[in-house]
Amino acid sequence: MRRARGFTLIEILVALAVLITVTAIAYNGMIQSLQTQSDQEAATNSQAKLRRVMEVITQDLRSAIFGGILNQPYTPTARAVSFGLIDGGAGYPVVNKQDHYADILSAAATASALGIGVNDQLLMVNGAQSIVLSVSGVAQNGQPSQWRLSHSSCRNPLAYAPTGTLVFRIRAMGIRYDPDQDTLYTREGGTEQAMAFDITNFRIDYVYTSSSGTLRTWDFSGGAFPGMTFTDAGTTYTLQRLQVVMEARETSRGRAITRTYTGQVELLNNGTYAIGTVVSCS
Repeated sequence: MRRARGFTLIEILVALAVLITVTAIAYNGMIQSLQTQSDQEAATNSQAKLRRVMEVITQDLRSAIFGGILNQPYTPTARAVSFGLIDGGAGYPVVNKQDHYADILSAAATASALGIGVNDQLLMVNGAQSIVLSVSGVAQNGQPSQWRLSHSSCRNPLAYAPTGTLVFRIRAMGIRYDPDQDTLYTREGGTEQAMAFDITNFRIDYVYTSSSGTLRTWDFSGGAFPGMTFTDAGTTYTLQRLQVVMEARETSRGRAITRTYTGQVELLNNGTYAIGTVVSCS
């Protein structure tokens, strides 16, 4: 009868070598898989954050009153934009306008029914120009169905058109990017709050179009924000949309994973009223 033979040293060494090789291959594969997963998670987190922030920005901009851009709380630049959200019903007709007050027509019997109070913000439009006013006083002016809205801190230079000047109650809002802090801020009235952190780049493109369909993106190196329209070489361009470009960065395995997100917002106008040129207090 033949005796069973054990493994020789060489066979054991060969088996160990094969085991080590297989283990190393499996380990390297697992490490690469974990590294890929880490990179994908970083990219996904960046993309998801940018998408959420963009949704908030574009939703607000789509609601901008008359599709217009305002000059407060922030001056419009490539890193800041201001707009108004309507905060009441239809516009009130202006029956008398002076430097520091305006008389409006309303059937409201009380100030609370009028719905306009001290510190509220108003947008006055006359078809060609507009201005943002902060209310300092509300009172009946002694005439039937007329209310006097005072704005003592602002001398209103807006031209008065008896049949076409309206007042709307609004919320003037703004978005501003601080590149030193990589932070987006939003502001309404006198309160500024952080909107998003770790935003490594942010840019707003103001896209204009002519009647022939020619597109122009305003270059801030050539001057300040021109308003809703500007004329160049005899051609008038009207602001049609805003393009917002954001970048965020996440760290994975000591490396920066960067993602960029772009959104466009058509500035919608109801065709009846237009903000026109936004003027400042004088």
